[in-house]
Amino acid sequence: MDKQEIDKYGLCLPGGGDNGRFQVGVLKKLVDEDFFRNKPFLEVTDDFFGDDFIGFDEMTSTSVGSINGAAIAQFDKKDFSKSIPFLWDTWLKHVTCNRDIFRWFFPKYLGGLFHNSFATTWPLRSLLEKTVDIEKIRKSDVNWNIAVVNYNTGELEFFEKHSEFLIDAIMASAAYPAMMELIKINGQYYIDAGIRDIAPVAGLIKRGCTKILVICTHNPYKVEYVTNEEIGNTVNVLKRTLDIAFNEILRRDLVNHAKINSLIRNKKLVDSNYQEVRIKIIYPTSSPGNPLEFDYEIGLSKMYQGYNSVAQFFTKMEGVE
Repeated sequence: MDKQEIDKYGLCLPGGGDNGRFQVGVLKKLVDEDFFRNKPFLEVTDDFFGDDFIGFDEMTSTSVGSINGAAIAQFDKKDFSKSIPFLWDTWLKHVTCNRDIFRWFFPKYLGGLFHNSFATTWPLRSLLEKTVDIEKIRKSDVNWNIAVVNYNTGELEFFEKHSEFLIDAIMASAAYPAMMELIKINGQYYIDAGIRDIAPVAGLIKRGCTKILVICTHNPYKVEYVTNEEIGNTVNVLKRTLDIAFNEILRRDLVNHAKINSLIRNKKLVDSNYQEVRIKIIYPTSSPGNPLEFDYEIGLSKMYQGYNSVAQFFTKMEGVE
């Protein structure tokens, strides 16, 4: 397929619990430095964001990426730069400790034997109802799709922004397995989409995006080492097991898209349903920390880790796609 005269930009926000703050930091750096237009803070930059960039046309999200996406989706494409300060302030003002997101069922840990999770997430729902303006999202010209997994069927599904169950869809997308409650929508239960597709890039490609920015919350090419002393209790083992699985799902998805691009570029795949898509991946080179620790000071450091990580991914040498 011939290159479009004007690129269509997509933003993919994968999951990662409190490490989603890394995404916030990345986006704030891009906006603060007006990188999309002036690119002032690098001597050598690539051309991922062309002169035609106004904002992101399409957005897909998983888990905490859907919480971040809810803030961005309340603004029109041309007002993308206004959405990021709002997103930054939302985290700093409203998420200062675990109790702002979840509460353990009593007794702690054992309460999970009597529920479908160890904790209830009514505080997260309260936060979303306070900070998400559904009408603004529906009126925005940014097309947003929220990835979830139907627990009953095991299939990956998407809720679009006009869904009457928008808050429920965000909650379901962020329902970290075993830790956070399953969400019931229309008689079916839903869970974090990360168990099937942690970075739903394919949906953006199907909707015609030619340039896609993916902001991961962990390094998709490396699993962090854990010492014996860090093994801890059963909840820690569960979290570690899911981290390993999520990492493999993310790595495999991104590698597959890179292979398809390579086939198209070398004319080994000629199909009108496929076109070469530039995918820019930004990720933390070291682990931001515990995805289930929602702490103000630690969270702020995660945000600045993202803020200070941007430059290396937009040089000719490091911005590998």
